[in-house]
Amino acid sequence: MRVFVLFSLLSAATLNAQTVQYRTGGIEYRSQADTGSIARALAAANAAPASVERLIAVGTAQSGARQFREAIETFTRGLALEPNNSMLYRWRGHRYLSVREFDKAAADFAKGLSLDSANYGIWYHLGVLRFIHGDFAGAADAFGRGQPIAPNAGELAGSVDWRWMS
Repeated sequence: MRVFVLFSLLSAATLNAQTVQYRTGGIEYRSQADTGSIARALAAANAAPASVERLIAVGTAQSGARQFREAIETFTRGLALEPNNSMLYRWRGHRYLSVREFDKAAADFAKGLSLDSANYGIWYHLGVLRFIHGDFAGAADAFGRGQPIAPNAGELAGSVDWRWMS
């Protein structure tokens, strides 16, 4: 019921507000308005408030509208329901990476890998994080660990490319 109450408080104005996601180089990067995907995902989540899968769908819809901070809040709510769900750490870490909160991203990736070392998305995004920090050997290692468990050819090509650059 708690999740329902939290989601029901989101108004149309909240969904369409262009909030600041991060600032860099004197530039503010703002979210985009919802075109309907977030509202649909919220409706589905409200219908099944204990469903982590539906919370992930809300967070990924928010991410699609560059509502990264809102997605972080959504994934955090999911972790309150299932604190040992590696996919929630994968998604929240990715969003922390998006808003340049690198230490929080690293912590989420570490926790996620401690729960599931076969999570391709965590290995991939950990590789990106290490690359950003200039740890090219560490990045190549992370991409290499992800390659055998890539879910499809497109993801494999991405990790091969990043590993080559690393």
